Amino acid sequence: MDSTYNIMNLRNNTPRSDFCGFAVDTGNEDSGSMIVKYESGMHAMYSQNFFARKGAGRRGTRLYGYKGTVEFDFITNEIKVFNHMSDKVTAVRLDDQGSRHGGDDIVLVSNFVHLMQDKTTESVGPLIDGIRSAFVCLQAKASSENDQFYPVTL
Repeated sequence: MDSTYNIMNLRNNTPRSDFCGFAVDTGNEDSGSMIVKYESGMHAMYSQNFFARKGAGRRGTRLYGYKGTVEFDFITNEIKVFNHMSDKVTAVRLDDQGSRHGGDDIVLVSNFVHLMQDKTTESVGPLIDGIRSAFVCLQAKASSENDQFYPVTL
C-alpha cells in the first residue's frame, strides 16, 4: 500500500519523491535500537522507528527509576512524573513558543548568534559533544553491520 502510485492515487498523502522509502537500496533506516551499558552496570536503551504515521507517531523520552518515572513528550510539550511509591502522577505542560521540531534548534541558533556577536564565549553545543555523538553513531553502525558489540569510551 505504500508505493508511490498508491500514495498518490488511493490515499490523501503526497509522496516526497518518486522513490519508495521502504526499498532496500535507499539507505534509509526505518527502525533501530541501541542498548548502552555504563561502567556502573546501569543501562539505557534508545529505540526509534520512522514508519509510524499520524497519531501513532511519538517523540519523547522516559527515564525509569526505583522511586519513579519521568516522561518527556516533545509533541505535546508535557512532562509527567509518575511516583512509584503512590498513585500520584504530576503533569507539567510547557508553553513552547519555539520550534515544533521538539529539539533545541532555537537554543542552538540563538547561542551561535551570541557567539558571533561576542555576547558569550561558551557554546551550549561544543564541538567535542558532536564528535562524541558521531563516535557513538559509528560504533552503533559497526555493531549493527557486524552483529557484535563495540565499546564506547568517551
